[in-house]
Amino acid sequence: MSVLHFQPTEAQIQHACIELLRQLTIPVYRVGQRDARGAQDPGVSDLIVLSPTYGTIFAEVKTKSGAQSAAQRQFMCDVEAAGGRYELVRSCYELACLLGGS
Repeated sequence: MSVLHFQPTEAQIQHACIELLRQLTIPVYRVGQRDARGAQDPGVSDLIVLSPTYGTIFAEVKTKSGAQSAAQRQFMCDVEAAGGRYELVRSCYELACLLGGS
């Protein structure tokens, strides 16, 4: 007998991450959520997290099997070259661990 496993969508993971950050009173800004075509540079991370403890984090949200685009990889390289922190987040739990939770 097989067991079905629920795989959340990227939007569901992002929503859970935002709710976690709000509960922790950590400011979070969504990027490109409203028809960003033409208004946003390609590759910019989904979330900008402004943590008083961990600093600014550019978080790209992906599903378990999701892959970064070439533009997203370039943005990651640009952030890191400038001394910033970029994280690829695949679950709310993963984000909690990055913020010091367990």
